[in-house]
Amino acid sequence: MALTMSRLVARRMRGKEENLGHHAPAISHVWTSRLAVANRASQTTDAFFRAMQSSDVDLAARYLSDRIVHDDRRRLSGDPVVGLDASRRGLERILEQYNQFDLRTLAVRGERLQLFRSLWANDAGYETSYLHLEEIDDEGRIVYDGRFDEDDFEGAYRELERRYYAGERAAYAEAGATSTELISAVNRGDFDRGFGESFGNGRVRLSTNGMLLTRDASDLLIKNGYLGKLNVSLDGGTKEIIETVRVGVKYDRVIANLEYLLRLAAVKRYTFIFSLSFALMTDNYHTLPKFVELAARLRDINPAVPPTIAVQALAKKRHSGYADFLSEHHPSLISHRALQDSFSAMQNRAEALGIFVSVFFTYGLADFIARGCPIPSIDFLTTGETQLEDHEAA
Repeated sequence: MALTMSRLVARRMRGKEENLGHHAPAISHVWTSRLAVANRASQTTDAFFRAMQSSDVDLAARYLSDRIVHDDRRRLSGDPVVGLDASRRGLERILEQYNQFDLRTLAVRGERLQLFRSLWANDAGYETSYLHLEEIDDEGRIVYDGRFDEDDFEGAYRELERRYYAGERAAYAEAGATSTELISAVNRGDFDRGFGESFGNGRVRLSTNGMLLTRDASDLLIKNGYLGKLNVSLDGGTKEIIETVRVGVKYDRVIANLEYLLRLAAVKRYTFIFSLSFALMTDNYHTLPKFVELAARLRDINPAVPPTIAVQALAKKRHSGYADFLSEHHPSLISHRALQDSFSAMQNRAEALGIFVSVFFTYGLADFIARGCPIPSIDFLTTGETQLEDHEAA
């Protein structure tokens, strides 16, 4: 069974839950993410909060379905909100107290579900923060609004997965339930239950940015024979680029984690399939040769587990939020000569150090260069606001 560890744990979020009207520090930070996590639901909520930022209740209400259900899971919940009219009155009350709104996406599922953290504040320095789970309908409007305490990530995550496997992924509900239990256990640090009970004697395929490969996790994976395949997504050949592209990743911690796991596997004479992935973009292409050197450094720790490299294209996703990201970072924007020079330098290092490289799951490195370094074109469609406008016009 495959498992993506990099999405298991929400980053430690700043501040404590505050009730409306309680004083808290004013907003003093901006959330950023270089690798976009978005879908149609996130596009709708982005537009909704832009309307709130503009104090435009009429526009914000347009993004709510007339069948909207509000589900308040907070320990200190507000009054029940039932129906669109009550939702609108609730928006008016919010705008009486807050005029600054920010959000950060934590996870998306399919096109309809988004889990995010919101931050509301006003000019007087009052601030409050929640976890939200939003689901949109066929028309791109919010039909479910779940609100959770900021420290209740597990509750919000479980509801996210429950709705996903009851809807878009219903055909995989049984496997989804197993995955949810595993991820929840790992998120709590209960690795024995997460891996032992969920998989028994099976071997897992892990995809991770390396931050969660702690010593405890590595001990469990190697000593119990659970690890079958490991892919680490680093997307850069230097500390600076990795920490820039992979927001929240600490290079030194990741390398220390990998070194420990590889040394432990060497001592136990345990082998698994090991790969490193590199999402090609304008920010990182020049570090391709350094990425090979990083792979060789890890190979030398445990030659019995040699890493391969997979250079990957940026995903094609159909929403305008991701389109904005592609328009700035897609590798087709790189000078073709500069791109060829970087791949040629990468090939020289790969041949010298004995590291296998594949490109876009299609080419070997030499073949890719011989074909002139063909880069996939930008291919996306916009949805969300455009769809909503079309619906209104109809």
